[in-house]
Amino acid sequence: MSKNRTAKVDSYFTLPYDVEEAFSEMHGSIDPDSGHIVCHKYTPRLGVIGNGVDHVPYIGFGECLSIVYGNTVVGKLLSILDAHQIDCLEIKQGSRLVVETSSGEVPVEDLVIAIHRLRMLGYGVVKLYLGRTSNGYIPVAIGVDKDNRREMIAVFIDPSCSRREEKQSTAHI
Repeated sequence: MSKNRTAKVDSYFTLPYDVEEAFSEMHGSIDPDSGHIVCHKYTPRLGVIGNGVDHVPYIGFGECLSIVYGNTVVGKLLSILDAHQIDCLEIKQGSRLVVETSSGEVPVEDLVIAIHRLRMLGYGVVKLYLGRTSNGYIPVAIGVDKDNRREMIAVFIDPSCSRREEKQSTAHI
């Protein structure tokens, strides 16, 4: 262990409550046995994505959606993923919603849900990017507040989900 090394925090963010509520699918219900109000939601996952030089923490919800928040952290994520903006999504008849890449198709069903939730949160501008990890391509939706009242948010498909074959899912919007 080197005596000259000291730990430091490079990147962090605080997730606003309304964002956490929307992506964790938090909802209340009444317990039929006790009559108490109980809260149900996805349990968040914490992860770190990096390229060997830079690293960014992220919070994951549900099966595959992950979030980073804040202009600096979003910019760092795009840099780590070497992400490039994409202009359109293509829907193929009888198939799933995909982004076409030079290496094939990347499923983006979860990203469509993310875009809807970003709109519900008031992000009027959503830009789509496609980044890359060792697991393959990662689609990213960036929410931008055109009134500059809040920082940018990036919602992306968790890299551990990118190699899953033909994931069957139901969108609960």
